[in-house]
Amino acid sequence: MRYRFTTPEKKQIELLAHHIEHHLHTSFTMTDLCRRSGMNAHKLNEGCIHFLDQRPMRFIAACRMSMALFLLRHTDQPIKEISFAVGFRYTKNFMLAFKLYWGRTAGQVRKSSFEF
Repeated sequence: MRYRFTTPEKKQIELLAHHIEHHLHTSFTMTDLCRRSGMNAHKLNEGCIHFLDQRPMRFIAACRMSMALFLLRHTDQPIKEISFAVGFRYTKNFMLAFKLYWGRTAGQVRKSSFEF
């Protein structure tokens, strides 16, 4: 079923995306996102696909990986701190997610001028 989105619903998704981008250190659940947006899970998924080109959890992962890449390339923050800053409890999980997402380890990106 395709939803039609009202202007206030579009605004809610934009606000949710903004909140996610500025709170990457936070753990998000679908229930939390639904409460914050005022939408049920199905409508929120559809809205995120429509306006953000991806489901909410994929959007969160993409934001986290993009911020991690930025921090690795533009700061000297330790990788462990970066992993916490982008919402990972365990550095090992961050390292695996980063490698799967970017195809390079965080250490390789830090040491090189690797361009995407």
